[in-house]
Amino acid sequence: MISREQFFRHLPWLLLGITVPLLGLLLTVQENNRVAFWGMSELPLPQVCFSRRVFHIDCPGCGLTRSVIYLMHGEFAASYAIHRLGWLMFLIIIAQVPYRIGCLWGDRKKLYWSPKTERLIWGSLLILFFANAVSRWV
Repeated sequence: MISREQFFRHLPWLLLGITVPLLGLLLTVQENNRVAFWGMSELPLPQVCFSRRVFHIDCPGCGLTRSVIYLMHGEFAASYAIHRLGWLMFLIIIAQVPYRIGCLWGDRKKLYWSPKTERLIWGSLLILFFANAVSRWV
C-alpha cells in the first residue's frame, strides 16, 4: 500500500501528464502568437511569462506552451521553430502518465530512481534550456 505522502507526491504529476496534452488539443496559437481556446480567438489567454510581459525578453521557457500546442496539432516544424526543446518537454510530460501510474499502483521497487539520477536529469534539462536560450539571444 502506498503512503498518503507518496500518493500526493505522484498524483499532481499524473494529472499534469494527462492535462497538458488535452489542453494542447483545446488551445490554438493565433497569428499574433497569443494563445486562445479553440473557437474563442477573441478572448486570448493572458501572457504568463513575467520576463516577456515586463521586460520584453524571452526567458528560457518562452514558447513551450505554443510549441506543445503546435505538436498536438501536428505542426512539427512550427513547434520546433518556436522552441527547440518543446518536443523534449512534451515527451517528459506524457511519460509521467505511465511512470506515475506505475508508482501509484505498480511495482514501485522497479520504478525507483535514485536522488542522484533525478538531479542528473533535472540538471541536464536546466543546462539544455539555458544553452537553447543563449543560442536564441545571440
